[in-house]
Amino acid sequence: MKTAVAYYRISTREQSNYSIPGQRQSVEEYTKRLGIKLLAEYEDDGFSASSMNRPAWQKMMKGLRRHKPDYVLSTRYNRMARMAAEGLTAVENAEKRHGCLFIAIEEVSYVDT
Repeated sequence: MKTAVAYYRISTREQSNYSIPGQRQSVEEYTKRLGIKLLAEYEDDGFSASSMNRPAWQKMMKGLRRHKPDYVLSTRYNRMARMAAEGLTAVENAEKRHGCLFIAIEEVSYVDT
């Protein structure tokens, strides 16, 4: 069985279409549908994605060593990073270092489970 950790983020209450509960529900439905075991969830509530220095993001990066998931799931890539270059670099480095794949579940069409 494949495993995953999930990352949720919202910067302001005005982003109701990206609510933490809504993100969580989407990830739970996705993992259930594909038979992926969710190992941990990380939530940054009230933090902008303009910086990778967010508490839950940093905690998740450290937790990847412990959990060793196949995937890091988020609903959309903009939940993980706003600045494309910095975000891609952080994701690529983490994928190489921890052997996991970062997936934005609303923006991917296929996952090999």
